[in-house]
Amino acid sequence: QRREFVEWIMEQQVDADFSNKIFSDEAHF
Repeated sequence: QRREFVEWIMEQQVDADFSNKIFSDEAHF
């Protein structure tokens, strides 16, 4: 179950990075 938690944390980090990238790209316009 700890592995699932780690994978969930990794997914949250990826989602955050992805959202930040989109936000940064939109900020340029």
